[in-house]
Amino acid sequence: GHQIDIPYTLTVPGQEPPVEEGSVEIKLPTLTNGTVTADKASYKIGDTVTMAVTPAEGYNLKSLTVKKADQVVEITKLADGKYSFAAEDVAYTVEAEFAEPIFTVTGGKWDLSNQYNGSITILNKTADGSTVKTNASNYKEVSVTVKDYTPSKNEDGSLKQGNFSVQIAMIFDDGKYYEVRLHNTDANMPNYKLQTVGGTNSITGTGWPWLADLTAAQKAKLLDGDGVEFAVKLAGANAELYVDGKLMKTVELGAEYDGKLAQIQLCMNGNKNGQNIEIPFELK
Repeated sequence: GHQIDIPYTLTVPGQEPPVEEGSVEIKLPTLTNGTVTADKASYKIGDTVTMAVTPAEGYNLKSLTVKKADQVVEITKLADGKYSFAAEDVAYTVEAEFAEPIFTVTGGKWDLSNQYNGSITILNKTADGSTVKTNASNYKEVSVTVKDYTPSKNEDGSLKQGNFSVQIAMIFDDGKYYEVRLHNTDANMPNYKLQTVGGTNSITGTGWPWLADLTAAQKAKLLDGDGVEFAVKLAGANAELYVDGKLMKTVELGAEYDGKLAQIQLCMNGNKNGQNIEIPFELK
């Protein structure tokens, strides 16, 4: 039985209502695979605009841009799919794009919300086998940043052997794969090497041969620096292995794989201290 007042405005092209002095116009996009909403109906200059970005089921945020005129404005990523920026002008346009995800989680807990910006994050890592796999199978190259954040130690303080690895697998359309890992070895610690991961469907067989030692400088970056870039490239009938752009080993895959593209699987073991671990990556 209450009386309910409903404020409204109607806009006719060419007869837009006057903008209240000091107010900020925020133009939000209309999208089919997700939504971008603002936390308030109106803003004043000097306010902080907070946006909630919600992909539709089966989609991820690919890009989010805020512009005043044609100038891109800096935005801050907050928690829970929220972003913010400072409203310092009278009009802003928000642009967004959603796309189907690059990766699917196959083991462990991950945050894949930043995958279109070139990074994925393992959440609260306490167990081995944190694994993701690309949905597409059209890749010829993958690189990831590898860092041993929390190497396990023995009672005497020396580094524990064999508890850390990052594995890259190239999976082909016949079900066969080539897999290699950057691993802390079972001897001469602290030492890190590249090693073939053998298995029943491995192109190179069931053996696990050591392929190449990291240099002293690479090991230092992996343990105490920002990490190293570990890359696998398909080149003709071979796989080329790189660390920080240096060719470490070329592995023959066989003539039947010459020119073939692959699905990519990534896995991390070790670093089990409960922290979130961001892994920058690049796919080609």
